[in-house]
Amino acid sequence: MCGCIAGSKAILDEALTAPDRWTYKDVAITPPEQDEFERLSLYHETTGGEAALARKWRDDVIRAGGHVYDVSPRASESDGRDAAE
Repeated sequence: MCGCIAGSKAILDEALTAPDRWTYKDVAITPPEQDEFERLSLYHETTGGEAALARKWRDDVIRAGGHVYDVSPRASESDGRDAAE
């Protein structure tokens, strides 16, 4: 138990003394950039990634007050995505 507490204390001390502690941004918790979903191959090299993007875009349309049948799941003219894919 003491080893766990000592290890945790060492990590805390390191974080509190880090010179970049106020400017550091972890990629895992930073909001996605505007074009991140289109540019990352993670979303285009697998069918699961493509399906996730289709669901995301569909949900974005619904949240914006639209109807899922108003636009194709892959494209929306209002945000500049290419509907030909």
